[in-house]
Amino acid sequence: MRVSREFIELIVQFACHVARIRTLPLDDALFRFTPLYLSLGLDRDFDPRHPAWQAFVGELTTHEDVVDRAHTFYLQRRTHASADADGRQPAFGCFSYSLWPDSRVRIHFRNAELDHHSPLGRDRRTQRLAELATMFRHLQAVVPATATVVGGSWLYNIEAYRRLFPPEFLATARTGANEYRFIALWGQFLDRHGHLRAPTARSFLDGLGRHLTEESLEHCFPYRVLRLESALRPFCEFYGIV
Repeated sequence: MRVSREFIELIVQFACHVARIRTLPLDDALFRFTPLYLSLGLDRDFDPRHPAWQAFVGELTTHEDVVDRAHTFYLQRRTHASADADGRQPAFGCFSYSLWPDSRVRIHFRNAELDHHSPLGRDRRTQRLAELATMFRHLQAVVPATATVVGGSWLYNIEAYRRLFPPEFLATARTGANEYRFIALWGQFLDRHGHLRAPTARSFLDGLGRHLTEESLEHCFPYRVLRLESALRPFCEFYGIV
């Protein structure tokens, strides 16, 4: 999903806030406290010496309008990025997965509804469960029975999303730490088209002034990221595909 300039502006504003209270260079705050590095299509090694990142940082030092330059650089990088750069498998409606080392399966969610229905509305629960059942039926032939399933998103705070998953999986939820670099945290500010959810963003920005220490920064966000991991079998049982 391509994100809007307004979203880039939001993360830059947060980085500027962090830079002020931590006395950091802005490029360091953007690197450590926003999802911009991954949004540029770079790997999860988070190497500040990567040529693409260095090119971006170099532009920031010579232009006053950081938001415009960050957005322009983002669009340039996205134009040349491979569509399958994140290594995800084919989608099953709103869901897809990535295969991680040690037989771990990472669940992904996106709004794939073609109309204005909420993908997590009660009237869509049956469809979402059917998509998950299809995906896990497929996974049974792809990964060993000892595989584990991994989740990580702000969405696991929402009952409409939680009710799609087995209790054994939900019981493993723990609050993630230092999630600033991941869209799993920042996705709560985006709609299906990559545009900013204006009310949520305004509330977030209005609250920045109340969080003036690094320890309190995570409390700026309406929802924190929850990390989960459990065995594959409870999913198969929950979706009735054992």
